[in-house]
Amino acid sequence: MPVEVPVQGFAVVKPGAGIATADIFGSPDLQRNSPSAIILGSLESDALSALIAGGGHNDLQPVAEARCTEVAQAARWLEQRFGNSRMTGSGSAVFSRVGNAEPPLATWPAEDLPQGWVGRWCRSLPQHPLVSWAD
Repeated sequence: MPVEVPVQGFAVVKPGAGIATADIFGSPDLQRNSPSAIILGSLESDALSALIAGGGHNDLQPVAEARCTEVAQAARWLEQRFGNSRMTGSGSAVFSRVGNAEPPLATWPAEDLPQGWVGRWCRSLPQHPLVSWAD
């Protein structure tokens, strides 16, 4: 059964510094025993509702923040503006949910971002672009 998720807006920031994925996964500090998040059912599902509301976490983020201070700085920068942040994948980009607002899909004004950082407004898709492959 397809899971319906409302379109949401996001602010994404990529700090100037990067971090190698191998450094993250090779760290002895990486938590490796988090419970899996399995989402099945409809929008009323408690797990899905919690995820949409900002539940969950990224186990890679504490390691990335410890190894690359700009990841932590980007996360705090977004939290100050939008009240939430989470690292994308293994970093170093960080995002914030900004609700269902319709910001322009463009680069942030340079004066609003620290030197060397890149920011984008974006929104989720109403459905996965390969949804037709699921049949």
